[in-house]
Amino acid sequence: MKHIKSHSDINFVKGFHRYAALGKINKAESWEELQKVISEEDMKIFFNEFKVQNFTLTIEYQIVTLLEYLYNNNQVKKESLTNIFCDSIKRFQKASSNEEAKEILKNETENNSSHMLTPHVVFYVASLSLSSLIGILTGCVKDFDMPDTLLDKLADFKRVRNLIIHNRLTSRENVNDEIKNGTTLALEIINLMEGAIDVAKAKTNSN
Repeated sequence: MKHIKSHSDINFVKGFHRYAALGKINKAESWEELQKVISEEDMKIFFNEFKVQNFTLTIEYQIVTLLEYLYNNNQVKKESLTNIFCDSIKRFQKASSNEEAKEILKNETENNSSHMLTPHVVFYVASLSLSSLIGILTGCVKDFDMPDTLLDKLADFKRVRNLIIHNRLTSRENVNDEIKNGTTLALEIINLMEGAIDVAKAKTNSN
């Protein structure tokens, strides 16, 4: 059975401190205005929270770029990928059947399967999340050597991001330290992704 971390009074105080700042952040209309009512240390924490969200967008778009090159290189299990898209479309676009989901996908890609990995289809039509994109990298990519540790780092970053979004005030984790960890992880992931994209792009250009 998985062990659930115990309550920490120190983490509770940090979480309550963050909770107490919610109103100040909500009322502020600029970073400058917020700086007048928030300590410099807190501003650094809030800014790093914001950076994690920005890193998430960067990494999501990097994954899509990599997948697009791999798709064109025939290094993606296309049927599995299509099934993931259709399942997500069925859920988020309220399609009543797999057939309707496939028809939506067909229309939005203009009946060109290579258009499936455009940001519009990935993020708007299929509403794929960071978790879904990591799942595609893990389960749908073939004949491509992923950089060492990339998938592990992506999984860890996803955990940190989810902690910040869904459980920011928990007393079971030192979330402030996790935020710092998330920004470090993100920079490492971005560098690894850039290398992977360069490899996939070079193969595309050589075909």
